[in-house]
Amino acid sequence: MAYDPLLPADESFVANGPGEIRANQEALKDGQIVDAGKLSGLSVGHNEGNLPVSDRQVNLGLNADMVDGKHSSAFAANVHDHAVATVDTAGFMSATDKVKLNEVAAGAEVNQNAFSEVAVGSTTIVADNKQDTLTLAAGNGIALTPDSTNDKVTIAINGSYNAPTADKLKTPRTINGVAFDGSQNITVNPPSHAVNNSTYGLASASVYGHAMASSTTPKPPAATANVGSETSKFARGDHAHPLQTSVSGNAGSATKLATARTINGVAFDGTKNISIPATDNTKAPKPQAAAGVGQWVYIQATNSFSLPSGGTWAYYWRGVNNGGAGVAAGGATISAQGSSPHAFAWRVE
Repeated sequence: MAYDPLLPADESFVANGPGEIRANQEALKDGQIVDAGKLSGLSVGHNEGNLPVSDRQVNLGLNADMVDGKHSSAFAANVHDHAVATVDTAGFMSATDKVKLNEVAAGAEVNQNAFSEVAVGSTTIVADNKQDTLTLAAGNGIALTPDSTNDKVTIAINGSYNAPTADKLKTPRTINGVAFDGSQNITVNPPSHAVNNSTYGLASASVYGHAMASSTTPKPPAATANVGSETSKFARGDHAHPLQTSVSGNAGSATKLATARTINGVAFDGTKNISIPATDNTKAPKPQAAAGVGQWVYIQATNSFSLPSGGTWAYYWRGVNNGGAGVAAGGATISAQGSSPHAFAWRVE
């Protein structure tokens, strides 16, 4: 309730007066009576000599003994300097160091320019972690010399070995007396050579030459081989080959069979074509007792009868009162109408 200067009113009842008086006294005690422009002669403001206002603006000339429970000596002066940080001492970053820091990419790590894979021929060696170690092992005839001061490894041949290929022989050799080390081509001349129109000039292990031409007349084919009597020649002039009168075994092809064969009774030896007549199916097979085409069978039954199995059968039957004939497949049952038949069956196919 705010203070009301009109209470109690002049025409109020005496009974209302005490309550209105107490309400105004409470308002004087707890409420704002007036909007004062000064307090003890001091105006409200932010300058020195003003009553300070808490409205997020700076109030000048304040002389606080403590802030947050600390004296002013615990706080830095308005204008002060900071030491530059070094590798040994904490401090503020310099502008030069800030430029360097800005050049470092986000997520950068140590040794980013190191190789993560090493290719050796067709094999690739992959690092197992960010700071893995690659080990060099000396093979046969190889010496490894590490130099930790200069960060290098010297690889050298240890001993004497033969290379699979080379541009030049270590020790030159001679071919027919001509020096050769593999660095250039050479021409080698034979020690001797017969002239082209000579009938002699025999070839040997060290001399180029020709096979000797023989004046001996070759012999006609003989029953047995004869190597002749001339010697020191590649081809002997009087040698003979046996005359072959017969050869055993299978030839790849021939114009005639050694033994003629028959096909459906027609002789064939391969020298000419033959004709094979078709089988005559118009004639009945020859009767026989043995099983197969032409077999005759006698059958006696009291009612129906069954033909033997297999092939095709012609049959005839006769009973007391009637009879019959026909053709049916083997195994078929023939009805004789209860006449106690006697039957003959003949296999025709």
